[in-house]
Amino acid sequence: MSDVLKTIRDFMEKEGIPGRDGYDLADSTQSFPDGAHWRIEIAGVERATTMEAMIDEAKKRNVVVHRAIATVGGSTYCDFEELKAMAQMAYDEKIELVMVVGHRKGWDAGS
Repeated sequence: MSDVLKTIRDFMEKEGIPGRDGYDLADSTQSFPDGAHWRIEIAGVERATTMEAMIDEAKKRNVVVHRAIATVGGSTYCDFEELKAMAQMAYDEKIELVMVVGHRKGWDAGS
């Protein structure tokens, strides 16, 4: 461990904050309805091509993605077909999709 990390760990412990992971702690009894203890959420999935790439990569790595988030700029400029494609991909893969669809290009100040 580097001197910097040791200094940080020692300071945290002096302040009553664990300086390392608590692997000795018992597992939580809380879980999601399906019995899982955690979820994976991917933010920044703003386009159908991004969603497709995320799904392909998750399959390659054998990772279950539970939720995809599309709330920043990209999804506001998707056309209806792209929005439908994203919703269909999410449905097919059992991924919860949180999408905030904003103004359309015709309403944009620069149109």
